[in-house]
Amino acid sequence: MQHSAKHILWLIETVVAIIVIGMVALTFADVIGRRLFGAPIYGANDLTEHMMALIVFAGLPIVTANGLHLTVDLFGKFL
Repeated sequence: MQHSAKHILWLIETVVAIIVIGMVALTFADVIGRRLFGAPIYGANDLTEHMMALIVFAGLPIVTANGLHLTVDLFGKFL
């Protein structure tokens, strides 16, 4: 793999890791706010959904570059 591609993949991995940490922190703060103070974070569920979509789609180049796609062999034995 080229040197610049490795840097781009490292950048994507770093961004995905930051988004995951942010999603965990947001969910934790929302639960604590709701349970202890009766005041959930407005829009936390929507933000979590958007973060999850970003994680999935930003992670696709990482999975493709490393050849880690999941495959299901349902019809392979019949061919």
